[in-house]
Amino acid sequence: MSKKYDVIIIGAGPAGVSAAIYLKRFNREVLVIGNSNSSLHLASSIDNYYGVEAISGKELYEKGIVQLKTLEIDYLESNVLGVDYFGEFAVKLENSMPSAKNLILATGKARNKLKIKNYQQYEMKGISYCAVCDGFFYRKKKIGIIGSDKYMEHELAFLSQFTDDITIFTNGEGRVESNYRVVDEKILSFYGNDVLEGIETVNNKYSLDGVFVAIGQMGTFDLVKHLGINIDKQNNIVVNEDYQTNLNGLYAIGDAVGGVLQVTKASYDGMMVAYSINKKL
Repeated sequence: MSKKYDVIIIGAGPAGVSAAIYLKRFNREVLVIGNSNSSLHLASSIDNYYGVEAISGKELYEKGIVQLKTLEIDYLESNVLGVDYFGEFAVKLENSMPSAKNLILATGKARNKLKIKNYQQYEMKGISYCAVCDGFFYRKKKIGIIGSDKYMEHELAFLSQFTDDITIFTNGEGRVESNYRVVDEKILSFYGNDVLEGIETVNNKYSLDGVFVAIGQMGTFDLVKHLGINIDKQNNIVVNEDYQTNLNGLYAIGDAVGGVLQVTKASYDGMMVAYSINKKL
């Protein structure tokens, strides 16, 4: 994709779509990248949004996509595999890498965790979420990677620079063809002492030094952690009054920055970040 954008927005929920609508009115070139795994889909009924009768989160999300297309705002449905910064932001997608001077993170806040025994016990003690961030620490070690889609393949390609001893765990979901060992069995638990030592499936135990979770799409903070972005103790991205992070041109809005996790607040954030970026441009 060769088109030059003023702003790329990752996330097509209320925050991202609101930002795009206002930026379009300011005559800015905008690209919105969405993913149907939005947490908004989990809301069975929303009846506290001004002027809208009770509606499911899925329906509201879909109306937002229709609105983008009606206003002729560029929209892509794709998993985001990574973000790089070289004076401008390059967003790595499955089949392209669009870029812009300004990037808005409107991806919400991850709410779903792996429902596997001892999962939380070993988070950040052997269980990681970002190959770019943590892969270097596992040079010549035994690594497991959990996943079965394009995101997993992206993380696998990066991790293969550091070690040949990699095992892919699909956890019984999806099929993977790879030169690396693939385990299709359901995962029962993670095990170890102070730090992770391996994975136990229904039939075997696998000794590992570290495990990378690569299911669905990379989490908000994991996308930009390697860029040195500040977060607070609640794992919210820290922004100033203009919704800009500590990296010039990188903004975050909606659930990703914390506060009241409601559609109304997300839409407000989208409007305000559009004003901030337009003023700067």
